[in-house]
Amino acid sequence: MSTSCRSLLQLSVMKNCKLVAGEKGLDRLVTWPYYSELIEFGSWLTGGELIIFSGISLVEPRQHLERLVSECIRVSASGLLVFVHENHISKIDPDILVLCDKLSLPLFEVPWETKVIHLTKQISQFVMSRQLSATASYNILRDLLLNNTAQPEILREFNKENETYQIVYMGIKNLEIYFKENKILHESDIGSFKLYMLRNAEKWFEAKQYPVKLSFIDTAVVLFIPVQYHGKAPAFSAFIGHMQKFNGLLSYFIGLSRQSQDIHLIRDKYLEARRAAEFAQARELPVCSYAELGFSHLLFHFSNKKILEEYYEDILSALTCYTRENNSDLLDTLICYLRSDCNLNIAAKELFIHENTLRYRLKRIEEVLSLNLKSYTAITELNNAIKIGAFLGKFETGSI
Repeated sequence: MSTSCRSLLQLSVMKNCKLVAGEKGLDRLVTWPYYSELIEFGSWLTGGELIIFSGISLVEPRQHLERLVSECIRVSASGLLVFVHENHISKIDPDILVLCDKLSLPLFEVPWETKVIHLTKQISQFVMSRQLSATASYNILRDLLLNNTAQPEILREFNKENETYQIVYMGIKNLEIYFKENKILHESDIGSFKLYMLRNAEKWFEAKQYPVKLSFIDTAVVLFIPVQYHGKAPAFSAFIGHMQKFNGLLSYFIGLSRQSQDIHLIRDKYLEARRAAEFAQARELPVCSYAELGFSHLLFHFSNKKILEEYYEDILSALTCYTRENNSDLLDTLICYLRSDCNLNIAAKELFIHENTLRYRLKRIEEVLSLNLKSYTAITELNNAIKIGAFLGKFETGSI
């Protein structure tokens, strides 16, 4: 159960606080209250904080409200509570109200007599209780995916009536670098950030009426999706778009497992999704399904990469050496030809060359490799070697 600005309205301490703008943002998630007398507070936050502003330390604090709103948006604050008093900030200017409405940033006026300690204490306790409940739920899936151990009643909760499910692995590029650059270094701050990200992801699926379970593992958000509820897969590209709105400084890629009805295979499905995500990241694809990997998915099961290296070298070493020593286009030509299902017309167009030029290059490839490109066995071996080369990171091959 997530905490939002809307859910805080039920607290007694919020009864006398007046919402004056940003009503459309009431569903913003709240991770913690943060009291400030100054404008520059962003370097101490991790996202989702509810800012409580008095401005006591500022001369004419009313003149700083636009900067305050901008700072809230910059650090992804969930809302803003401003103390008002006739000798302090007597009222909030209409242009600030318009700005908060435009940005969907909930803005509350707080009576001066309200004690800050009462605000922060009630909000903190409310947020903490909900965070503990959410964390327990997230940890259940994490333990199930990593250890595949759970009590029978938990397994039944995940797999009601042998429902079909799918695991989704959303990797996040450079997350650890992001933490360092934004000084999110303490375990508590990292945990708060990850929890905030999980709840934003959960919120998107709830809006789409997908009853997902999710967790954070390493640098990825992992989701358990019961397929029978929605009948078709959600638009994961749209999900990535939602997460980029949550934090546009990070980039995301998604791997999908094959569907299953056997909950005891959940760890295998997790590994499938993770491998598909690795494939998507290497190819710079937003989404990749394990079912789409074809031959390539077998390569993940090779613990001895030396065997793959030897196979690749046995088939293609002569051509790779020739290409490197002569600065030729033969390897790229072969990859394009195979990707085009050995269609001369299509391959020539993709390479922007004449078909006769392509025929010449293919003949030269046959000479270098001492094989016949009309041989089914030769084509199969070359396809396998190129896919292995791509898997080993030797070159990019598109979707071949």
